Amino acid sequence: MAAHHLHAVVVEGLGEIAGDRPWGIVSAADVTRAAGAGGRGSGEPNRGRSGRAPAMTIGPDEPLERTARVMTDHDLTHLAVVEAPNDRPMRIVSTLDVTQAYAATAVSP
Repeated sequence: MAAHHLHAVVVEGLGEIAGDRPWGIVSAADVTRAAGAGGRGSGEPNRGRSGRAPAMTIGPDEPLERTARVMTDHDLTHLAVVEAPNDRPMRIVSTLDVTQAYAATAVSP
């Protein structure tokens, strides 16, 4: 994540930890929390801690307002965009993505 300047990634192989999905989202904040708790033992500082709750998802055709509402309602900084029917993540939407999209649609006075 650090080498590519990413704030979140989809991690596969979580098994039962992520609920019904074999994947979850690990964010830079998750890694920071794990590092602060001394979680460096396995070389994967947060894989076992992140994704304990299923990742929140949204469909690719959801409007900006709905995306922002889901993120706000669940206190999320990242949201997985999944593709039906296989429920596989297509991308991750961040609060910065929402901000950029909102700014692009804002009407100047």
